[in-house]
Formats: sequence, C-alpha cells, structure tokens
Amino acid sequence: MLLEELGLHVVDGATHARVCAECLWALQQNEVPMFSLVNRMWIGAIPPVLDVLMIPEQLLILPVYTCCFMFKLHPKCWNVTSFPMNPSDIGDMLHGNMMPQPTLVLPSLITVTFVGLGALLKSWLKSTFRVWCHTILLALQWLLLHNPYFVAYCVDDETVRIKLTFASA
Repeated sequence: MLLEELGLHVVDGATHARVCAECLWALQQNEVPMFSLVNRMWIGAIPPVLDVLMIPEQLLILPVYTCCFMFKLHPKCWNVTSFPMNPSDIGDMLHGNMMPQPTLVLPSLITVTFVGLGALLKSWLKSTFRVWCHTILLALQWLLLHNPYFVAYCVDDETVRIKLTFASA
C-alpha cells in the first residue's frame, strides 16, 4: 500500500497510519479508498517521478482509461476538451500485461480542440504532446515497485526500445 509518510507513526515498534473513516471503511471492504492516488485524490506529496508526467505519458502507463478529459488552459480564453473515445478500439489495443502501451494508442485517446484568438505556435504543440521515453520508464518502474495495482504488469522492453524511441525523436 502506498501511504504518505506524514500520516504514519510508530508505536512500540509497529507502524500505524492515520486514515479517515471513509477510507478505512473502503479498505476493510477491499475497495479503493475515495481519497487515494488511484482516484487522483492524493493528499500529500506526489512522488517526483510521477509528478513530471504529461498527459500523453500518463496515458501510456495507465491500465484503464477515462471517458473524457477537460482542461482549462487560461482563464476566460482557452479550453481543451478530449471527447469520449471508441471503446472497442481501445479494448483491441489493450491486451496482456505489458507496459507501457505503444504510442499508437494516443491518437485514439486524445482529441484536442483549441479555442482562442490568433495562431497557435507549432513549437508549443511540440513540447505539449512530446513523450519522453526515459520519464515513462522511470515512472513505470516506480509504479511496479510501489503500487499494488501494477503487480500484474511488467515492462515491455521492445516497446520501450523501439516505439517510444520514435515518439521522443
């Protein structure tokens, strides 16, 4: 289990955790607590190796996908919305227990609409949607070691070596 160190204390050599009533109930029911990292409700420091991931990089190491992302880029001026994707296409791409997913999944997962005045700089697009192979690999290795939801997964060295390398070039 991944816990914030500030919420832990040792009494008579045993480590105890401070947990809210709702989260304790969920854990006792063998369910995911509402205020957990898995639900993007992490309270505390996010591990640095995960904090640097951009949306495309996060999508390549997720075992499940949400239906819709919505981002507001600038107050009153910009919005980015990603609409629901075709579930059968996503299901066809997700198979086995190998991570990360090939970058070929990204066009099926991300649809972006830019709304605003003026032209968008191509250099901005390049940095926003760039995928860093090394960053993904470090995050995935951390998740495999520290997150119980990733126990069944392993690193697909072929994807890391070939497919992610082309994406970051």
